[in-house]
Parts: sequence; structure tokens; C-alpha cells
Amino acid sequence: EGRMDVAAPLISGLLFCEFDNISGPKVTFQFPENLITADQFRSVSDYIITKPALAGKPTTVLIDDFKLMGFCVCIDDEKYPRNALLFNFCFVFDKEIPYTLLQQYKPLTIKL
Repeated sequence: EGRMDVAAPLISGLLFCEFDNISGPKVTFQFPENLITADQFRSVSDYIITKPALAGKPTTVLIDDFKLMGFCVCIDDEKYPRNALLFNFCFVFDKEIPYTLLQQYKPLTIKL
């Protein structure tokens, strides 16, 4: 069900981003290294590490040569500073890949 007969597009990279209580949104891990710059991330960080009210929704963001597909997670708990843990694990694709083909990764993005 929901399966497409088109080959899934190749993943160009991976990003793990989180909200740091001192420095704000940041890329904690990326593969390959230096895939995106700090300036590139800053330009889209509001869409990657969203406000808690917007968390829990899949997003795809265009940044220079790439499309980032992620799902911001917000875990509310008093044990965290600011009472929440915000993070996002993003797949990175070439910007030329149509959004319709990227939809194949949407269920996996939500599960991660």
C-alpha cells in the first residue's frame, strides 16, 4: 500500500540537528562532514528546529544545492532545560529531485 514503482532517489547526506539551550539551533552531526555550512543552516534553522507548536510535521526545505527532508520532534518533560527536547534527523537530497519522488521517504522520516 502506498508503494511506488519508481526507484527511490539517492540520499546525498544526513543531518542530526537539535536545539542547544546555550547556542540555539545547531547541526550536531552531518554526513558527509561539511555537507552544509553554519550560514546555510542558519538560513533555514527555523524550519528544521521549529517552535514546539509546529513540531511533529514533516518538512522539506530547499537550501542552495540540496533539499532537506525532516520531522522535528519535541519531547516535553520537566527534566529538560526549557522543559522540552527539540531535535530533527534530516535526509539530504539533490535539489533537482522532484518533491513527488521524495515523498517515498516521508514515512521513514516520521519514524526516525
